[in-house]
Amino acid sequence: MPQFKPNGTFGCLLDMKHLAILSLLISIISYSCNEAGTPPDCSGNFACTEVFITIGVDIKNSSGQAVTLDSASVTNQKSGVSHSPSYDSYPDFASYYGIADDADLDDVDYDGTVFLFEGWLEGEKVVSEEFLIGKDCCHILKLEGPKEITLD
Repeated sequence: MPQFKPNGTFGCLLDMKHLAILSLLISIISYSCNEAGTPPDCSGNFACTEVFITIGVDIKNSSGQAVTLDSASVTNQKSGVSHSPSYDSYPDFASYYGIADDADLDDVDYDGTVFLFEGWLEGEKVVSEEFLIGKDCCHILKLEGPKEITLD
């Protein structure tokens, strides 16, 4: 039976620091062996929540006040499909613009699909921002993109 030594090791076994590093390396190597874009195995029984996920962005001015755009559009760069992401009928969300939601699952790649958000004020384009939206077996995920856009 290995004997515990005062320096934190068990005889010839690895000390905890080296064991943690080795575990991390094995995890990275096994993860990196998957091909990019390879979907996870979603055939099992998953406990997906029934929550409907929406990924969006808040538009503010330099003073931090909410800005409602005159018009806005979001385009899925892969499919070319565009929609108008406005929540005008909800005053508390007038400056929030939905980029993608769980209804877009079939149009999003696991490793990400680019969505272009554009917004206009007084006929001038004031926002043009790309978002990388991916998914897991249950919901969409924001991989890249801001939570808030500040206009000058």
